[in-house]
This record gives sequence, C-alpha cells and structure tokens, in this order.
Amino acid sequence: MNRLVFDRRVLTHPTPWRPQWRRSRDDEETIDLAAFAITHERLGTTVRIAASGELDIATSPLLREACAREQRNGADVILVDLSDVTFMDSTGLHALLAACRGGDQRLRVILGTAAARVIDITELRDTMPIIQG
Repeated sequence: MNRLVFDRRVLTHPTPWRPQWRRSRDDEETIDLAAFAITHERLGTTVRIAASGELDIATSPLLREACAREQRNGADVILVDLSDVTFMDSTGLHALLAACRGGDQRLRVILGTAAARVIDITELRDTMPIIQG
C-alpha cells in the first residue's frame, strides 16, 4: 500500500487583502498592492481607470469596485486601461465582463498583451467595447 504524505504548511498571499488608499494629486487616486495598482484619472466627464501589475483573484475585486463606482458616479466615458497588466486570470476576466455587463455604452477598454491573450483564448473580443489592443 502506497501512502501519500502532504506538507502541512500554511500558504499566504504576498499582497494584503485590504487596499491602502492614498491621494497623489487632486485628480488622481491610487491603490497600491505589492504587485498591482489602480489609478483613477478624471478629465471633465471622462474617467480613465488604469490597472497595472497582476490582475488575479486577490486584485480583481479592486478593478470591479473601481468600475462600478465610476458607473454609479455618472461619468460620460469610462476608459478601462489594461495596457500595463502583466498577468490576468479568469477572475480578472470576470471583473472586466462584470464592468461590460448591461451594455453600458460609456465603457471603453484598452488591452495589453496579457489581457488580450485571455480575451482571445476565450473568444470574447466581440462582446467587449475594445478600442485598442
């Protein structure tokens, strides 16, 4: 009889679960995690939400919350910029789909290489308002 032995180490995530908010300028707000950042920039009634780093299970709720907040605040155009995202998993894709859900005509998406790869693998490019990438 073969016996399997498992290591009982506790796995911890390197990034904290609670975001730390800081104001960097009057028109810019940043959430910093170890390998992820979301920046909000407002110019009139246009809002740019730029994500950088790894968009995964720990950080995708931050993107979802940022998009939902701007949709509630009534911006005319919401630009979700994922050009600096270095990794995106299915939870990041789900956050992006949640932002696009409901046919919100105000939303526009810019994809980087990592995000475009996930979108293309899942064949969802035609379901999103992608303007670049």
